[in-house]
Amino acid sequence: MQTSAFVRRSVIPAGMALLLASGAASAEQVSGRINVLLTLTNGCVINSVGGTDGASGLEFGTINFGSLPVHFSRVDAALIGSVGSGISVQCSNGNDSPKLTFDSGLHANLGIRQMTNGLTSLAYRLYKDAINGTEITTSGGGNSISLGVGGISQTVKIFARAENDAAGTGYLTAGLYSDTIGVTLDF
Repeated sequence: MQTSAFVRRSVIPAGMALLLASGAASAEQVSGRINVLLTLTNGCVINSVGGTDGASGLEFGTINFGSLPVHFSRVDAALIGSVGSGISVQCSNGNDSPKLTFDSGLHANLGIRQMTNGLTSLAYRLYKDAINGTEITTSGGGNSISLGVGGISQTVKIFARAENDAAGTGYLTAGLYSDTIGVTLDF
């Protein structure tokens, strides 16, 4: 048998061919699993900001009575939050009795909230419906607003009135009067 210069013949023993065909069949294997977990807890969204148990420092809004002469007699205002008028609250389903509780502020005196400019104080009151409606007191059950069932977005409107009992007496001094009210959402 003649072979051309261009053709080469190779002979591979049968056992070697089987070994080459099996390739990685002799490799070892180890298998396992990955656990994937997620724990959902109750939470609320306040003025479009998520809140969980223990969150603090959230801004619920501002009540701004504006700028008035010292001899004003009475002025009304409403809470303006980051999403408009009031505090917008949406708690997760299963929170059947979320409630907002308002503290007495930093300068309350004899159960009445007070703004101060550092020299004199000016009384104001909060209301949960309309001016001269249901007052949000500084303590007891009157300082809370129940929100009803969770799962739906609710807007709580807060109104305020400042009355100058010293109007015409010259008692109040000009300047910025302020107070800060702590608000807690229990859910």
